[in-house]
Amino acid sequence: MGIDKHSLNLLRYVTENHGKLGRVITLGRQAIHLGPRASRKWIESGSDGYCESLLTGSFGAIHVDSIDNSDYEGATIVADMNLAIPESIRELYDTVIDLGCTEHIYDVVQSLRNVASLCKPGGTILHAVPANGFCGHGFYQFSPELFFSRYSKSNGFTDTEIFLAELCDIHHWYRVSPPQDGKRINVRSPDELYVLVITRRIAHVSDNVQQSDYEFTWEEQSGQQRPTHAQGRLAWAREILDANRLTARLVNRVDAWLAPNGVKQLRSHPALQRVTVAMP
Repeated sequence: MGIDKHSLNLLRYVTENHGKLGRVITLGRQAIHLGPRASRKWIESGSDGYCESLLTGSFGAIHVDSIDNSDYEGATIVADMNLAIPESIRELYDTVIDLGCTEHIYDVVQSLRNVASLCKPGGTILHAVPANGFCGHGFYQFSPELFFSRYSKSNGFTDTEIFLAELCDIHHWYRVSPPQDGKRINVRSPDELYVLVITRRIAHVSDNVQQSDYEFTWEEQSGQQRPTHAQGRLAWAREILDANRLTARLVNRVDAWLAPNGVKQLRSHPALQRVTVAMP
């Protein structure tokens, strides 16, 4: 995706709260996608349209590398993120920035391992990747659940913050509450969403990644066998109504309106906290 207004604000937020970026690597060479007004404010004249001068001039980067599978856009390191990265670049960077690359990498697990390997202990990892509404843009769309589970303290990370941002609303983000008590945080939105992730690597990284509600259930029900799963009492009615497209749509809309995690505006979701974001 490159640097648009949401990812520009993500960089601002991180430097204001965590300090300068230091030695940086970006996944893919990140182009700048800003309008003329923001470009005049943030981009030096004579820029080639890529992010390096922006990161060094405005966000305290002292060196910027980029890693890509091709040198087509002038990446400084050519390597396939589907494979383990070379030893020579491991734990070399203070900040690892993914502003719309991971969704294009087939082996997403290996890619996330590489991201952690690139980052120094004490360093920061940033993601701004598709959540909802980008089907076909890349291989994947991502849930906050993935990043909460991956970037947990038990896996060697701390200070993990996750926000959702509507593509069409540059004034607000929505802070996502960490999942707890075995309750899923389902977000079904009518608009395109980014998931914005900030985390800090603190220790040896492990890969103990399980979905939180399953972990909760397994721990709570340890040594017990789940009883036979009974059909819901309204399953028969739903089956009849689903046979017709119009009644099925009506049922889905009523369910979305009544269910805590149904399709609704983000500001109405019980697990999201709306925060105002300054204009770039």
